[in-house]
Amino acid sequence: MSSANTRVRAIFPIFTPARKIFVKIFLSLLTILVKRGIIILTAAFPAVRGGKSMYCRECGEKLTLRFCENEGLIPYCAKCQSYMFPQFPIAVSMVVTNREQNKILLAKHVEDDDFILFAGYIKKGENAEKTIPREIKEELGMDVVKAKYMSSRYHARKDILMLNFIVVVEDTPIKANAAEIAEARWCTPEEAVQLIRKNTTAEYFLLNAVRELKKKI
Repeated sequence: MSSANTRVRAIFPIFTPARKIFVKIFLSLLTILVKRGIIILTAAFPAVRGGKSMYCRECGEKLTLRFCENEGLIPYCAKCQSYMFPQFPIAVSMVVTNREQNKILLAKHVEDDDFILFAGYIKKGENAEKTIPREIKEELGMDVVKAKYMSSRYHARKDILMLNFIVVVEDTPIKANAAEIAEARWCTPEEAVQLIRKNTTAEYFLLNAVRELKKKI
């Protein structure tokens, strides 16, 4: 090790506390200036934008970063005069049951070996209550009698917020969409728990639904 490196290692710890204090003061002053609108940080700051250009999803204007009370620095569109909070897709997850609610319908998708729950994205302009009958009709050719909201869960792997429902359908023949569904199988709650893909969001929702259904059976 060179004598220069030795001197640096010996001196550096002395300045570490002072440097931390300086950084803390600097960040505090920067926050105050941003909050008062004296400084506006651009969205080109890679630590915030993750290396991607940021533009307004409404008008296409390039975003800047502004201080938002209780939220910190948030992308802001000066043209729309609004903050652009992060967005991610929202989907419904459906535990499909018959009218007696003693059977659960599981799906095995094309090119997939495991059984999962029925699910679908909520389209722009839709609410969950409209998405459910649309998805059931598209995938199974069946009509929905009623749906009960159960719970939600963030699906990290696909960056989706999942809203789970118990969905009761009419007792009519299944007309599965062959382009998407390889098999749709009616199961007892116990069979469904055994067949569902393990350690998944679908299993989490199914177990909650089975507990709820057993109260009625």
